Amino acid sequence: MVSSSRVPAVAVLALAGLLSAAPSAAQEGRQIRVHLIVVHASQTPGPIDPDAKQLHEQLQRDFRYRSLRVMQHNRLRMPMREERRVELPTGRALRVRPIALDPQGILMSLEMQDRLDTRVMLRPRKPVVIGGERYQDGKLFIAIESDD
Repeated sequence: MVSSSRVPAVAVLALAGLLSAAPSAAQEGRQIRVHLIVVHASQTPGPIDPDAKQLHEQLQRDFRYRSLRVMQHNRLRMPMREERRVELPTGRALRVRPIALDPQGILMSLEMQDRLDTRVMLRPRKPVVIGGERYQDGKLFIAIESDD
């Protein structure tokens, strides 16, 4: 038998549990938008793709290459916790899944078999760059950013 003094405490704990679950339930139905760009950086002389200008400004400080070409643009719209697969030029698939919303941005899971298993915080209009996988005469880089 539960004493009457314990019932309010149990009710308060149950209500607190429901309230703390409410934000994640609201997140579940939310659609998020992500822009994913795959570029090929090469030592072969050539142009810097105008579509990769912003990414070039970010990469040129840390990597050496003589040409940069956009290979893919993917605009993904997906519900929270739902996975999308993006086929890469290497034949591998990048699995992208939004995990949680945060005041700072969107926490994303990024996975690529035998290469990558990480979580990143995507802030609006601030790309996260992942890369370095060899491809043809250079390397691939993937930039992912939140459109929200």
